[in-house]
Amino acid sequence: MQAERSGCMLRAGVSTACLYPRVVEEALYDLALSGVSNVEIFINSHSELRRSFVDTMARLLHRFDMTCASLHPFTCEIEPTMLFSNYPRRADDYLEYCRHYFSAMQQLGAKVFVLHGNKVPAASVNKEMYFERFRRLAELGDSYGVQVAQENVARCTSASLPFLL
Repeated sequence: MQAERSGCMLRAGVSTACLYPRVVEEALYDLALSGVSNVEIFINSHSELRRSFVDTMARLLHRFDMTCASLHPFTCEIEPTMLFSNYPRRADDYLEYCRHYFSAMQQLGAKVFVLHGNKVPAASVNKEMYFERFRRLAELGDSYGVQVAQENVARCTSASLPFLL
């Protein structure tokens, strides 16, 4: 399904997470057999970021003429601790870890990295720190040709639209 809006072409897609707990490569194959042409790949473990593993998924995408629009990290549950805590070294380490995701995204042709973000209510978040950390992640993503997107998850800070504006 495609729709044009403001000069941009929108394409519906399906996440491999929809078939969880199937392993990602089987979920991707099932989506391919179902005729899905645009996907989000949800990485469920560190081993799924290995170059050889990602190459296998990239070949599957190519074989079925599929597009990987986005990648969703399994580390979303630790983003509050790693990226948004008051311990700066964790943020540095998380940013370094994201290089694995961004490299995989280059192999897959994915352009959007989906971030859940913090879980603290928006009213009690240090906005300056939040947006500075997000900026650092976004700049790192830019260096790989990746756009970091803040998903508006109900249980996360991003559920507050005023916070994001």
